[in-house]
Amino acid sequence: MPRNGSGTMSVSNSFSSGTTISSSEMNANFTDFASEVTNSLPRDGQAAMTGQLKITAGTSGAPGLIFSTDTDCGIFRAAADTIGVAGTLQTSAGEDYDAFAAGTSMLFYQATAPTGWTAENLNDRALRVVSQASGVGGGSAGTTAFSSVMTSRTISQANLPNVNLTAASDGAHQHFIMNGTSGTGSVSSSNYMNATADFGNNSNYLAGGSATIADRGLTSSNGAHTHTVPLGGSGTALDFAVQYSDVIIATKD
Repeated sequence: MPRNGSGTMSVSNSFSSGTTISSSEMNANFTDFASEVTNSLPRDGQAAMTGQLKITAGTSGAPGLIFSTDTDCGIFRAAADTIGVAGTLQTSAGEDYDAFAAGTSMLFYQATAPTGWTAENLNDRALRVVSQASGVGGGSAGTTAFSSVMTSRTISQANLPNVNLTAASDGAHQHFIMNGTSGTGSVSSSNYMNATADFGNNSNYLAGGSATIADRGLTSSNGAHTHTVPLGGSGTALDFAVQYSDVIIATKD
């Protein structure tokens, strides 16, 4: 008879001393033996398993599947549906295998670093993507916290910067002034206003120049003036409070 569910095999026919052994009974025993030997796994690997290979659960100190020369290195059942490996895994190149090499830094969308990782001491910053060729990956710069820049704040129009114009920035140019007494023909020295003829000597109205040449006003002062900037809405609020998600950067131990 074949092995039972526990792998135990019993003899089909047993014989007592002094009794006759029949060929059929003896052949039945040999047939059972032959079947079970055939169902056994050859040590030399000439035949493969046709069913599941069942091993003991084992522990990290005494794995269920081991090597004859290293009995504490192998595979064990760590928990339900969880495989444990006792010993160090290596690649075909002889390097210790790990999903992430020590020193690898990554982003994690969680409050604390996972086991085997150490959180970096970075806080309230933005991320900038750079090329590998730049050589600055993994570095930090800047002085202002992210939350200080990206927030709601009020700007008064009165506090907007003034613009100082100079002859270099506005371009020196002239304004010609006709006195209206010489008709509407072409502009000439005879129909320009001059200081004495049209304004007298009142210094508050002098257009510049002299009594003998065309008078003109040159506008190239450096005076400051303001420009009103429409901000929309109430005219004072600028909102940079964008939505964001907090992440941490941690490095593999």
